[in-house]
Amino acid sequence: MIFLVLFILSLPIFSSFFEYPSKKGVHSFSEKKNLSMVLVPTAGVYEDSLGNWYASKDTILRTMKGYDISKKLGIPLLISGGITIKGAPAESLIAIKYLSDINAVIVDVESKNTFQSARNLRKIVKNNKIENGTIILATSSIHNLRTSLALRTNGFDVGIYENINHDRSFISQLIPHTNSFSRINGLIYEYLGIIKYIFTGYINYKAFFK
Repeated sequence: MIFLVLFILSLPIFSSFFEYPSKKGVHSFSEKKNLSMVLVPTAGVYEDSLGNWYASKDTILRTMKGYDISKKLGIPLLISGGITIKGAPAESLIAIKYLSDINAVIVDVESKNTFQSARNLRKIVKNNKIENGTIILATSSIHNLRTSLALRTNGFDVGIYENINHDRSFISQLIPHTNSFSRINGLIYEYLGIIKYIFTGYINYKAFFK
């Protein structure tokens, strides 16, 4: 029985099915809408043995993705990430070191989580005189839903920039893969995070229908 459960959980088709609600709850962006900025929520930093701080792999991927979208659409890039580890710099300050051009980049050094990023955004928009419009979100696919809901709760329109479709063939979806376990684990974390945000008032249930 345990082997059967592990086998099912290891199938990419199962993790794809489990991920379906997170994909259906977000909206693709439209160039017909008035676009405001690209938002990149950071995803951690780490320190080496010499005391140097570096961005995590996810933070780098999100930052570079957001940077490319910002350049392509000609709108500002906001990297949101405060101090999450005692003694570390703000995550956003570490992330911008990976960019070659930071002229149109804004950093939020105060927000420590998704809720704070959404809550502080209105002040950042006002202080930087950014035009109101759709926020393009550049984060991991499993993090899209919770971030979108938090932003909608705070009155923002949110769009997801479409990526090239890298979906596997149906046959390959039936071949067990260890990545499925980490995918499911990440999704469980996000779904529980959404539930927590609803009960704490960080996400309004009406955001699901916007």
